[in-house]
Amino acid sequence: MFTIQRFVPVQPCVTLLSTGLAYVLILCGSTISLAAESPDEARLAAKVKEVFRSRCLECHGGSAVQGGVEVMKVAELREMEYAMPGEPDDSLLYQVLTEEDEDARMPLGQPALDADEIALVRKWISAGAKDFPADVASPSDQVKENEKYRDPDYLLEQILKHQRSLPLEDRFFIRYFSSHHLLVGGATRDELQRQRDALFKALNHLSYQKQLVRPEVVNDDIETLFAVDLRKLNWHRTVAKSEDDAEEPRSLDNHDLLILEYPYAVIYEASQTYDSLAQEYLRPSKMIRPVPYVRIDWFCSTATLPPLYHDLLQLPLTLEELEKNLDVDSQDNIDQRIAKRAGMAVSGVSRNNRAVERHPYEHGAYWKSIDYISSKGTDNIFIDPIHLVGTGGEMIFNLPNGMQAYYVADGAGGRLDFAPTSIVTDRLAEDKTVRNGLSCIRCHDRGMKAFQDDVRPAVELISGSGHIDKRSALELYPKHEVMDELVKADQERFLNSVEKLLGHPQDDEPLTPVTKRFLEAPLQLHTVAGELGLSSTDELRVIVRQPRLTGLGLVSLADAGVIRRDMWEDFYDQVITGMGIGIPVISMDGVTRPDYIPSTSTVDVRVSTSRRNNIFSPGDELAIFVENKGSQPVFIEMIGRSFSGKLASILPAGTKLAAGEKRRFPEDGTLKVKPALGREEIIVYAGEKEFPSATIVRGDNVTDRIVHPFYQHEGDGRPKFQHDPRGLIKRTLTIETR
Repeated sequence: MFTIQRFVPVQPCVTLLSTGLAYVLILCGSTISLAAESPDEARLAAKVKEVFRSRCLECHGGSAVQGGVEVMKVAELREMEYAMPGEPDDSLLYQVLTEEDEDARMPLGQPALDADEIALVRKWISAGAKDFPADVASPSDQVKENEKYRDPDYLLEQILKHQRSLPLEDRFFIRYFSSHHLLVGGATRDELQRQRDALFKALNHLSYQKQLVRPEVVNDDIETLFAVDLRKLNWHRTVAKSEDDAEEPRSLDNHDLLILEYPYAVIYEASQTYDSLAQEYLRPSKMIRPVPYVRIDWFCSTATLPPLYHDLLQLPLTLEELEKNLDVDSQDNIDQRIAKRAGMAVSGVSRNNRAVERHPYEHGAYWKSIDYISSKGTDNIFIDPIHLVGTGGEMIFNLPNGMQAYYVADGAGGRLDFAPTSIVTDRLAEDKTVRNGLSCIRCHDRGMKAFQDDVRPAVELISGSGHIDKRSALELYPKHEVMDELVKADQERFLNSVEKLLGHPQDDEPLTPVTKRFLEAPLQLHTVAGELGLSSTDELRVIVRQPRLTGLGLVSLADAGVIRRDMWEDFYDQVITGMGIGIPVISMDGVTRPDYIPSTSTVDVRVSTSRRNNIFSPGDELAIFVENKGSQPVFIEMIGRSFSGKLASILPAGTKLAAGEKRRFPEDGTLKVKPALGREEIIVYAGEKEFPSATIVRGDNVTDRIVHPFYQHEGDGRPKFQHDPRGLIKRTLTIETR
């Protein structure tokens, strides 16, 4: 929220742009300052190894050694003058990575390394281009011993063994998180440690419990599997449930909210271990979906973003409700001079003046920013520094465990998921979009940021009786040393909690590389192989060329190409099915999965409105249309979601559409668009066979969820389908009211 100005100059990671829109979001300064940090040579080399592995290995590693360059053989890089110790500008490797000509820049035909990755490579070469550390469980003379780590059954066996070691009354509250898939492509101990630290931080950024929660390592030999007791996070309690008269009563806890979105779960039909685990753990745990474990990188990258970030912390829709829940009366604190305020004429974040306030709060501090779209007229905080009315801002408050939570609001106090890039940008995000939660966590890696107040010095210069109440202003804007002590105390509270949590002082923010790699790094063949649980890339290289998978657009992987994360998640379940690995647990009901349309589906159902662009104004007339464009009759279910996240059934499951039929809702007349502004959704499920109705599940300050009974358990504990969701499609239409 604050830009370091007086203490440490930094490059801002969020840039505010000139705009006339009625809200402004502020975030923070740089999250990584390579010049200011000195990780030891081994850690630096490990980070560069991760970059080369994720971006260069397909063309310059293993059996693919183009140009005679193997990026993992550092001695050869030094010998060939690709990495000249102490001389990055003269090193061929650095030159080809920073080449402006796209036809010559590496990696060829792929996105360039980002600024942080380039900076790491430069620093590594400057520090001597030292050898890379060995991978954990890398191939050796004991090949078979290491291969066991890559067998899908390995994790299941570890979970089953751990379950059997626990008292019966504790077993079903345990949930598991894994970074094991990284071992296929190779992972250093440093990388696995970073995954562990990212998990620890993400969980505790999402907990209202006073005690910090440190997950238990399950497999001590390689530390890729962790167990968490939901009760310690208070995640075991019901946060959403169906109406009392629901045909299929459902209740969800926080972990259920996660696994409804999780796209990487597989039912291993041929695994006896999975059968035992289903019978002894999955079924009695009463999870909403049969998911034995969740990947750490997915969790850190998804649970820290809306909607899950808002839901897991139950952040309300308005700033007024948030302050009420926190028992903070910010206006009264201003009136009674309890709050402490500072104002800046210029900052490294915004081109306009801005103010920040600190309010005392039960668990530490509640910070509130006030931003403006200009610095003139009524937006000039120096004209009346007491009665400020901003156009938006960010709230930061301590959680009971000392960590921080975040809330972004517009000028009316309405909660925001993200800010338009025309207003604010996040340099750490590939698309530069600032999103609540993750953007804030990555920027505030060391807690609150130091700043310098410009208002008090200006007020002190006022002589005589002017239009400003000088005495009141000086009471509200404390001396620099007073505010500095408050900021320092808040920084120390956060950093002490982080050190206690991790077991060591924090170096870089672990969530930054973990989430950037997951969300933004292009996926290469070895990455995809690891995520499928394969022990090598050889089998996958052949399979992606076969007709049953070429329609998915994955064939480029066989020729040193890459794919994007969103494309991979769209097709993951079809690859699992096509390769015969198991039965995918499809996140069909996920809020973060608006569409599911398998490439093999013959169902073609479209949804539209009476406006081609689906944009309406309050008072407009609206009609919804659903049309079967296929050659066979289909069954559909249609559900509406309001701008506040509330769901309502429009057409029940079992509604039949003949081939070519177009259905209108309402059948007669139209709906009048209400004054509320925002985005609403029309969600349609369709299939050639009848499927069971969804249950709508609601909770306080939790987005309503759709839950279909797709995955059930037989008597022996093996999951089965009441209906196979792979035969369905899902389409979501967004309607906007402006």
